[in-house]
Amino acid sequence: MLLLLKSRIGNLTFQATSLIFSKRNKTPYLPVIYYSTKGCFSPAFLKPGSKRILPLVFHLFALTFYLSMSPYRVLIFDFDGTLCATEEAILHTFRRTFEQEGTTPPSDEKVKEGISTGGNLNTMLPFLHPALSDDSSGQLLQEWVLKYRQLYHTEGGALTTLFDGAEALFEQIQQQGLSCVVISNKGQQAIEQALEHFNLNKYFDLVIGDNPNLPMAKKPDPVAFQQVILPRYPQFSLNQFLMIGDTHADLQFANNAGIPSCWAVFGYGAIDLCLAAAPTHTIHSLSELSQLLNSA
Repeated sequence: MLLLLKSRIGNLTFQATSLIFSKRNKTPYLPVIYYSTKGCFSPAFLKPGSKRILPLVFHLFALTFYLSMSPYRVLIFDFDGTLCATEEAILHTFRRTFEQEGTTPPSDEKVKEGISTGGNLNTMLPFLHPALSDDSSGQLLQEWVLKYRQLYHTEGGALTTLFDGAEALFEQIQQQGLSCVVISNKGQQAIEQALEHFNLNKYFDLVIGDNPNLPMAKKPDPVAFQQVILPRYPQFSLNQFLMIGDTHADLQFANNAGIPSCWAVFGYGAIDLCLAAAPTHTIHSLSELSQLLNSA
């Protein structure tokens, strides 16, 4: 949101163009250009309601920082196919799950088709093994879900790798003072373990995954945004959030929440479905997201 404000302190006239929030205490500061009676001008920060101008040693640095600020203040990341390359880990774990249950594993192509939907295990497993849909109690399905998660923890997760450019991206995000969230239909424990393994957990305020102890509707349902993410950042408007994901579940989640979206083409999503979701931005690598945050 752009604000145009003018005020006077003594013989100086100030024109403020937007709000900056201090990372430490969320105090708003106005980036201003002040004009003296001699007609010269310089950038500074002015705390609203105060006659104190913050140290003018910032000068060019302050103006450069302000002009380079991304309009997006909260970045919401999917996990599989967006932050991490997990296809091999998922293929391996499904194969091992079916083997341990004494059932012929589905083809890799079938599993990839399921991955492209962005669904969670409760939808993926019946898709791959329709007999699980015949269990009206759902108990058998939950046994398969538990087996999959155990095998992912002990075997599959080790096959996960970061996409190129992830470390540099999050260093830039930290420097820009942006907030980050992960929301995924993947199991909560698997996400947290991977983020810790790759030393990325320090960059995220929230990690929202498939957690049996805290059941919540999955993407593309926007309930997690409405009930968890938005209340965490009440100071920001909807157009200051950006959802980054590789499947139509991610992009439709953004549409349902009323926020901009960014399609990670390099992931696993079905192209036709993702295009139909009309993403706000499209990137072919995490490096392109870095460029987007600098130019948006």
